[in-house]
Amino acid sequence: MSKLRSIFSISIRSTRYFFWAICVAVFVCASLPPDYLPTHELQFNWIDKIQHVVVFVGLCIIGLKGYPDQPYALIFGLLVMGGAIEVAQYATGWRHMEFYDFIADACGILIGRGACCLMCQRNQTSIDSA
Repeated sequence: MSKLRSIFSISIRSTRYFFWAICVAVFVCASLPPDYLPTHELQFNWIDKIQHVVVFVGLCIIGLKGYPDQPYALIFGLLVMGGAIEVAQYATGWRHMEFYDFIADACGILIGRGACCLMCQRNQTSIDSA
């Protein structure tokens, strides 16, 4: 089983490259004019907030896998990134800065951190029982 686990494990270096590539992609996509963004079949008021939460959950989980020894620095950096995205959207003129988007980013970070803590506890329990 350990050989199979090692085959599918990704190195920390690769995870870090992937994390930074996703950060850049998220920042660029958040700065695009609305005309270049994909339209959604499902339209309701909270779709934008859900997207923020989902993106930052993913960023937090990937980031914590790449930087397991620096969780607080990563969380702070993701919060700064969320704020920078909102300021950049304000500066573009074609997007709008919303405080609730920043709150959604923070919620996503908290959920991602919680998910990582649960996964670590689960892994520790399975290691202890083996």
